[in-house]
Amino acid sequence: QQEGGKVRKGEKAQMVVFWKFIEQEDEETHEKKQVPFLRYYNVFHIDQCEGLKAIFEEARRQRPVCSMALNWCINEPWINIAGPTVMSYPCRPKKGYYAMKEALRDVMPSARIPTFTWHGGDLFNAELWMLNDSPKEAYDTVEVFLEVAGKCHHVLTWDAGVLPAMENKRGHMIQWVLPEVTEQTD
Repeated sequence: QQEGGKVRKGEKAQMVVFWKFIEQEDEETHEKKQVPFLRYYNVFHIDQCEGLKAIFEEARRQRPVCSMALNWCINEPWINIAGPTVMSYPCRPKKGYYAMKEALRDVMPSARIPTFTWHGGDLFNAELWMLNDSPKEAYDTVEVFLEVAGKCHHVLTWDAGVLPAMENKRGHMIQWVLPEVTEQTD
């Protein structure tokens, strides 16, 4: 969160347990002994964030300058929660696998958004794109909605027209002043 990342709505934290033996001194005898130390944390994995999806979409928008993006570490060779992989041991998809799969569809709308952190009063901007990595021409109409504080706002409808095979198309630039939102407490 310090770096501006956001966890997707509805994601659940995973408990991670840290333990080790620590040296502790007995208050009465001053004898030193090894005692178990246990601490747990509720964490979210980077795969649960929008960043992985954004990286692949950005690489696709930059074609032909950028010809590919790789997720260097696809799977774990052993049980591990902390790695940046998209497959868990033994070959079970993690949430990041589905984000990556979503970002690599042959034909898809995409938005280049400069940051994931916005505040009321900010000028939200996003550059719309249609990405076509298929060997066929494609056609699509894109409905753009912006959700702010649980309220959905229709921003525009974009008829992207015909996209030739293996070509991307830059569309509209959306600019919208975000409303101030007051947080409600129960």
